[in-house]
Amino acid sequence: MTSRFLVGATMLAVITGTAVAQRVGERAQIFERVRERAAQRQTKQADPNPSRITAPGDYRFTFVHDGISREYLVHVPKSYRPNRPAPLLLALHGGGGDADFQSDDAKYGLIGKSEQAGFIAVFPNGYSRFASGILATWNAGACCGKAVQNKVDDVGFLKEVIERVSRQANVDRNRVFATGMSNGAMMSYRLACELPGMIRAIAPVAGTDNTSSCSPSRPVPVIHFHAKDDSHVLFNGGHGPDSLVNVDFASVPASINKWVTLNRAQPTAKRALTVPGAHCDLYPARKGGAPVELCVTDTGGHSWPGGGTQQGRKQPSKAISANDLMWDFFSGYDGQMTVSKRILPIVAAIPLLSGCVVGTVAKTAVDVVTLPVKVASAGVDAATTSQSEADEKRGREMRKQDEERGKQARAMAERCRKGRALPTDACPVNP
Repeated sequence: MTSRFLVGATMLAVITGTAVAQRVGERAQIFERVRERAAQRQTKQADPNPSRITAPGDYRFTFVHDGISREYLVHVPKSYRPNRPAPLLLALHGGGGDADFQSDDAKYGLIGKSEQAGFIAVFPNGYSRFASGILATWNAGACCGKAVQNKVDDVGFLKEVIERVSRQANVDRNRVFATGMSNGAMMSYRLACELPGMIRAIAPVAGTDNTSSCSPSRPVPVIHFHAKDDSHVLFNGGHGPDSLVNVDFASVPASINKWVTLNRAQPTAKRALTVPGAHCDLYPARKGGAPVELCVTDTGGHSWPGGGTQQGRKQPSKAISANDLMWDFFSGYDGQMTVSKRILPIVAAIPLLSGCVVGTVAKTAVDVVTLPVKVASAGVDAATTSQSEADEKRGREMRKQDEERGKQARAMAERCRKGRALPTDACPVNP
């Protein structure tokens, strides 16, 4: 049932049409959202124990960090198998939001993307003065709210969330990524600064890098999404007219330039995508570095590209899908790549769309980027297993390895084509 406060505020906005009435209406919508979220939280109790996750589903957990009770939600996709490591995506809500809001598929679509791509989605809750966890913020540096004022250790909290989920489920620690909206995007930048050994890549949405210091021990790939007409976190920086905090935010160009330098990426961007209403510019990685990509929408305001409409905000741009583009970006940087001298008993010629060829490998010792293939131990007593069964199993393992090699070769070719090559990739030089 809609609150009487919301009805009254809406009537005031219609009758007067004043900016004051409109702001009252926005506050009323926030109030209504808070009421709904509080009611939802009461229907699902949190588990204070790091209970083992053995099956797909949705889970809620709490634990005490730095003397404060903290909470996180976990969505495990239907494709999850306990014996197979799965990638993990940390999704951080915006300032004044909460984990339930960020996990609402009608608004952000991350649950659906988790099911499609097979990653475990984790929605931590920021710092809140309320027991229900509503109106939460992150200490992302210069922003936001009580989390900054109280110097809350959100980096430590999120580090522990990753550690806990990695114990609860079979997580591929080389494929842990972070994304976030607004204040959550800012927090993802801080994680890249301070936890580069845990966070493989980040995808900030509608939030810039507002850290006071940043010296990551290794490059962290970045793909940033922002609308030109964002009125909360202005594209060119400063205090947005619709911002709820008194902060002069860093601009998008300044944040991108900062990470181009930190990641040792090429200083000149290449246009990676152009569609009506949006484009993406890629700063390819130089040797030993990591790429930085900026995707800009013409419209959408302070929202999640491809996401659902939210009360009090502009219609998100549908020109691109942040979820699809970020996961495509993440998939190229899984941390599993190694370089080894190997003799491959296959001939592989992978043509690129540009017409060039990655190369031909014909029983020759060459530098090949290979994925470590985890071969399950036979674990079978030789006394009770026939030789033919053992041979058949070895055959299956060899076929599996060949498939994995083909998959990694195609992935390398795709990275080379898109200009997102890793330092270890053996990309050809176009003639």
